[in-house]
Amino acid sequence: MLFASLVGSLVTVWALVRLWRPTEEDVRRLRSLRRGQELGFRLSELGALVEMSDDARSGIRVTSEMRVRGREKLAEIDERIADLRRMRTALGDVLAAQRLDPAVPRPVVGALA
Repeated sequence: MLFASLVGSLVTVWALVRLWRPTEEDVRRLRSLRRGQELGFRLSELGALVEMSDDARSGIRVTSEMRVRGREKLAEIDERIADLRRMRTALGDVLAAQRLDPAVPRPVVGALA
């Protein structure tokens, strides 16, 4: 019985997927979510950012709670950017070096620590 129920549910979901015709906006939004995930954001974070953006666009006032969450997210983004810059510098140093001194700590490992 469980198997039949599961198959029935899958058939229903597949039928809905086949009926759904995404708009250009749907496709754009899905691509932006995928790109956000590639940049290291969780879906829940992306959902909150999209919600905040949609609220602001629809004329809903940005609440103090939304501002706090937004500032926290900006701080996290700035931190990620700083980490990536350190990593880029370390990798550039390794590639530019003719030879690395074995007595010096590994620059890439140091950038990630």
